[in-house]
Amino acid sequence: MSTSLIRGANTALPPGTGRVLVSVGWRPGDVAGQPLEVDAVVIAVDVRGHVAAPDRLALFGELGQLDGTTPGTTAADEQVVIDLSAVPDDVDRVQIGAAVFRAAERGQSFAAVPGVHLRVADASSGAELGRYELQETSPVTAVVLGELYRHGDEWKLRAVGQGYRDGMAALARDVGVPV
Repeated sequence: MSTSLIRGANTALPPGTGRVLVSVGWRPGDVAGQPLEVDAVVIAVDVRGHVAAPDRLALFGELGQLDGTTPGTTAADEQVVIDLSAVPDDVDRVQIGAAVFRAAERGQSFAAVPGVHLRVADASSGAELGRYELQETSPVTAVVLGELYRHGDEWKLRAVGQGYRDGMAALARDVGVPV
């Protein structure tokens, strides 16, 4: 059964959940007269909230080097499969975020991007395990939508909704990546 989350809420994934399909989606279109481009990102962080290793921040389209991930993309829906059983022990949380590409140059922000959402599903059955719909009205250009985090021997999904006005660079600095 799926759980629709509000900002700050969490839900436990079923015991023994292994591979999950994580999707970041939005309704395509133009914003401020320019084509809208959103890049999804996955960040593996340690207990301090910093990237556990330099190669553990990746755009969905660049995955493959991040342990336990497999990328995929559709028109306005970027997807990655994460094998939670393969996530290294030094990773406390896997954050899922997005950034508006060339936001400052194009005068775009998430306040004008319709239908931004995070969806987590069982990779085998396709059953939705949790969903978060971003309700952003401020001019942020990058956002951590949610995170999969360890809770004892199991995993949970938390809706985060943390926005950044300075785009992907600000998000990267927040998790300890020098920009």
